[in-house]
Amino acid sequence: DNNYEYIKKINERLRTKIKDNENIIINSPDDALPYVLNVSFDGFESETMLHCLEIYDIYVSTVSACSAKQKKVSYVLLEMGVDRKTAANAVRLSFSRYNTMGEAVEFIKRIDEIYDQFLIK
Repeated sequence: DNNYEYIKKINERLRTKIKDNENIIINSPDDALPYVLNVSFDGFESETMLHCLEIYDIYVSTVSACSAKQKKVSYVLLEMGVDRKTAANAVRLSFSRYNTMGEAVEFIKRIDEIYDQFLIK
């Protein structure tokens, strides 16, 4: 399917760029479907990062759709061996055929800006 391959390229590009950034932790396994990428940000709670990204009109989710009303740590991430603090601050990026490679590049750029601007060192 063309959409699958296209989204896979976007996901792979993000993973490559994220691996260059010591502040971002990839929680999704390498063999996961490309439509979702779960990450955590060192030094930021998930809600804080969500709101920082909203400044740039980038919208992510902090919980799975089935637990949106509850602030629970993802049992899936815990079962995968992700530590509790990292799992509690996870952010989910979801992709569709409407996303672009440019948006992936913009996401990484904005993350760098958020760390430069908001992280207390």
